[in-house]
Amino acid sequence: MNRRQFQKSNFILGTGLLAGASLPAFSATIPESGKKIPKTDTHVHLFNLAELNYPWLDNNPEIKHPYDIQDFAKAARKAKIGKIMFMESGAHPSQSLQEIDWVIKQTKLDKRLQGIIARGDVDIKGRLTPNPEQLLSSGWVKGIRGRLNAELLQSSGFIQGMKTLARHKLSVDLLLTPTGFLDAARAISQCPDTIFILDHLGNPNVKEGDYEVWKKGIRKMAQYPNVNCKISGAIVKIGKDWTADMLKPFVYEAIDSFGFDRIVYGGDWPNSLRVCESYLDWSKVFEQLTQGFSISERNRLYHLNADRIYQLT
Repeated sequence: MNRRQFQKSNFILGTGLLAGASLPAFSATIPESGKKIPKTDTHVHLFNLAELNYPWLDNNPEIKHPYDIQDFAKAARKAKIGKIMFMESGAHPSQSLQEIDWVIKQTKLDKRLQGIIARGDVDIKGRLTPNPEQLLSSGWVKGIRGRLNAELLQSSGFIQGMKTLARHKLSVDLLLTPTGFLDAARAISQCPDTIFILDHLGNPNVKEGDYEVWKKGIRKMAQYPNVNCKISGAIVKIGKDWTADMLKPFVYEAIDSFGFDRIVYGGDWPNSLRVCESYLDWSKVFEQLTQGFSISERNRLYHLNADRIYQLT
């Protein structure tokens, strides 16, 4: 499917002709070729409760358990995962380097674990913690994710920090909501050499019906060729009553805006277990939402884009 054809089908979706139609049941036919395409999961959390402190898990007791790479392998054994990126998992920021060291040990248990998105924060003066040299010393860190707010996004220090990361070939995962898109876009416009990945489709408020607000922001972000979008995690914000049909317009608009070369897949496991029975629930929905695309397009969405963006071997 070329971009013109996809835009046409997306227009039909937007008029409601497809929006009301249910996707096939999970047991419905997914093209055999699609089943054979491996995914690079760019968003896997692991929890080392014995050595690290995760303050946010106190409010999420259903997933406050140790999860290591072998637990992930069991959970995703039927999902055809070819490569894995560890995503910083909300440990106390002072423990970022300790978290990296632990995840490196995990790589010895599963060769598919090929990179780390580490906790990394920039302040309004442009100072990075940990500094790039510390992050790069292990050879495993491909990028960072930190905590953002309006004051930081509007500061010259943030732009300075982003440019520093680009010089060290480190990407930046952005954990934003639609209210932060415009501030982020202004900063991104001044950092053309920094690779950005917008996590969780930008965390749209699917239930609150802010589709038009989100769409305006997502199209603004997509104007910058160094920004990519991750199809992951949005279901957690919806809650346990999420459905594939709820996500459909958001996923298709993201693909329409960013194109087939700037979209990556993420499972957000085990955070996703707050609203899913299993890892496979989300993996199958992703396959269903993309089953109408060509093999070439699905290869890009499933793994080729991620491997390129995160510099995986």
